[in-house]
Formats: sequence, structure tokens, C-alpha cells
Amino acid sequence: MTTAWDLPKPTTTEPLIIEFLPRTYESDSGSGNKRWIKLILRSSHLKWHVKFTFSGYTIRDGTRLPIVKGMKRRNDLRDLCRCIDFRRIPLLDDTVTEVIVSLNASPESIKLPYTTQPSADSEYASVISNLWVRAEEDTLRIRFPIYNSTNDIPTRQLSEIQEKEELDGDSVYRVRLQDNERPYVYKQIERAHYVPHDTDVIQQELQNLHKFRGTAVGIVQLVAAVVSPNPYQTAYPDKEQ
Repeated sequence: MTTAWDLPKPTTTEPLIIEFLPRTYESDSGSGNKRWIKLILRSSHLKWHVKFTFSGYTIRDGTRLPIVKGMKRRNDLRDLCRCIDFRRIPLLDDTVTEVIVSLNASPESIKLPYTTQPSADSEYASVISNLWVRAEEDTLRIRFPIYNSTNDIPTRQLSEIQEKEELDGDSVYRVRLQDNERPYVYKQIERAHYVPHDTDVIQQELQNLHKFRGTAVGIVQLVAAVVSPNPYQTAYPDKEQ
């Protein structure tokens, strides 16, 4: 088991800036013993997407504290994030890292590295020195698969889409492309509660459209697959260049 003195080498030597993503705080309904929030950690040329999860109850002297609810619980979780040295946590590149903090150690966990104490009224103030953390890929992240361009389907960049007009309220749009006056129908996944299976469905739909491309009457014809850079990409170019 890793000890407090066996922390990983810093992910980066630069300070990390925390950007909390709005309206992403959630907790499990009922027991209230698990809550999470999503954030982005940035340095000058790097960024990591993180789902920060606290699992379990906060404990003081062996007694469960009263459950903190609402805005206070969210603010306490944010306050805890600001205390942590995320550079010492093994964040994953080009995906979403779920950083899971709890009072229970596991073979994969390390002692939580922190640089400052939570505020005195935080539910984590009395337990921060006893917390453990582990990092793994977030299984509920939106998957952005690498597009297989070995077939004859042309591709267009997402940045080429202009004049986007919703058609039926189900993520289907009439669009125009740069330097092209012809209208096209564009479909994308943008649900409030996305599940990873949605990616599998749209990949299968793309395969079906390719199979019947130019051979079937009455089936919408595939013109191009729209591709974009991985939004979880860790390294990004210098904005000044």
C-alpha cells in the first residue's frame, strides 16, 4: 500500500488552475453518501478533465456527522478541491479522470495530497488528514471515438458547419457549410443525460448508412462524417502562436 511519503511525481511543475463546470454537482438520491462535481484543471499548455467524487460519509470520532445538504454540501466539496495538490494525483491524459476520495484505503489509493486546510465549518475539516484518493477513467464519460477513415466516406470538420437550424427538437439540424450554399441535414448527440451507449448507437447508424449509401431508395444518403478534435485533449498549442 502506498504511504503518504510515496506520492507520485508531480504531473506538472506549474500551478494548476481549477475551473468548475457549472451545473455539474450531483449526489446520489436517498443515502447522500456519494457526491461529485466536474472540473477542468489547467496549466499554461495542459488541461485535464476531472470528475471529482467523494464516496462515503464524513466521520468525526467514529460518529457519523449530520448530513449536510444543498448549497453548503456543494460549496464544501469545491472547498476541498481547492485544498488538494492535484499535481500529485496520477491524472489520465486525453480522457476524463474520476478522482475518488474516501476514508477507506484500497490497494490503488494513496493518501490525499493537500496543501491547505478546508474552512473551519467544512464537513471535511476534521477528516482531511485521514482521506485516501485513487484515480481511474470515468466510465460514464462521453466517448469520442477516433473516426475510422479507411472507407470511402468523406469527412468535414465541425468548424465548417454554419447556419445551424434545429428541425425536430431531437438533435437534428438543417445546416450550411463554409463556401457551400447547399443545405444539409446534420445529426449529433447532445442529450442532457448522455449515456455511453449513445456512442455505440450512432456508430452503428453510421455503418448502416455507409452500407446502403447510393444503393437504396427512400433512405437518407450519407454525405460526410463530421469530425472534430478530441475535446478531452490534454495538450493544446500556445494561444500566442
